[in-house]
Amino acid sequence: MPCAMQGGNGAEDAGTARQVTRFEGFRLESAFQPIFSHAHHRAVGQEALLRITDASGQPVAPLHFLCRDWPEADAIALNEVVARLHVANFCRARPGQQWLFLNVDPVDARRTRLAAQTLGETLAAANLDPADVVIEIVEQDIPNPGDLLDIVAAYRELGCLIAIDDFGTGFSNLSRMIRFRPDIVKLDRTFVTDSRNDVQAARCLPLIVNMLHEIGSLVLAEGVENEAHALDAVRADVDLMQGYYFARPSTELASTGLEHLPAGGLPQAYDQQVQDHESALQQALDAYTRAFMQLRAAVARGVSLENAASDLLSLPRMVRLYCLDDAGRQRGASIDGANRHVLNRMPHRPLLDSDGANWAHRPYFRRARTDPGHLQVTRPYLSLTGSYMCVTLSQVTRIGRSDSILCCDLEYPL
Repeated sequence: MPCAMQGGNGAEDAGTARQVTRFEGFRLESAFQPIFSHAHHRAVGQEALLRITDASGQPVAPLHFLCRDWPEADAIALNEVVARLHVANFCRARPGQQWLFLNVDPVDARRTRLAAQTLGETLAAANLDPADVVIEIVEQDIPNPGDLLDIVAAYRELGCLIAIDDFGTGFSNLSRMIRFRPDIVKLDRTFVTDSRNDVQAARCLPLIVNMLHEIGSLVLAEGVENEAHALDAVRADVDLMQGYYFARPSTELASTGLEHLPAGGLPQAYDQQVQDHESALQQALDAYTRAFMQLRAAVARGVSLENAASDLLSLPRMVRLYCLDDAGRQRGASIDGANRHVLNRMPHRPLLDSDGANWAHRPYFRRARTDPGHLQVTRPYLSLTGSYMCVTLSQVTRIGRSDSILCCDLEYPL
């Protein structure tokens, strides 16, 4: 609920199965959308959402209702009513091993402290451990980093976990995440949808997830609407997922495993996707690895590198061939391959002359030196000498009277 935080009081309707609340003539009830862990194959949390109807029974948009120009006393009272409502309905079902996700929209430090205090009293009365509650904060609504730190501190002092909602919009940036280290970061749904239609976005998603993991945050993908979205999230190493593919919000809170949902086949679909990708990559690499090994054998017999490399250099995705010494420095100029598509659009001209360049920090050098007996193949990365993604094959090779690390760059995807 992006324009309200917890606090206040209101009239409640008694109920045996679930609780509803009335506020200023409106009927409020809880709906819950489960949050799933692919690894655990079950729901591990429930996000509490608000459903509202007016006196005539017509539905009212929660955002419109919560963002009305309420007097401050009414706004505080409304938020307390909503907090008690969600906590009561969550505790009636008492789902095992699940978090309750509560949305808050702090207005200022004073009201945040009041909200945290009131929420603590509500949780204590319901016998709900604050460690089982995740407070969702929309970062873009709090442009001042100092205010955000105070808000996070208030709820952390209570014992709740902190989630940043809609990361990737508004004021979101990684430096702010590092400063206050949320327990969970909820990626804006555009991360998932964009990765479907944009190759670069799909490559960046795992890197963004990894950076958030490095600061100690779990990553939750919102807006997972179909199997393709879910597979992209799993491939990016996202920890938690939420969306219509798993379940729509419902007033009936239930603890369920994936096996009871359309998403139940996700593990098998992911395994098949991985197998298909690995098989396709291996087939695409096969011609290059064979030519690379033939080159190494020819050089070992005394054939010059230029003559031995002709078959490898003629392959369509081949960009360049080069040698490194045992310190990672390049020996001589690179030998260009047949990939004119890449070679004719090199924007990094000052970087093209790499004779003497030191590549000791690159994985293809470090791995080849550590394991000289085996061919090394890197994951895709951006070439420094050109604006293209590549993979590099490398292995220690006897050239003349000394060992070198022979490397070749291939444009990716193959």
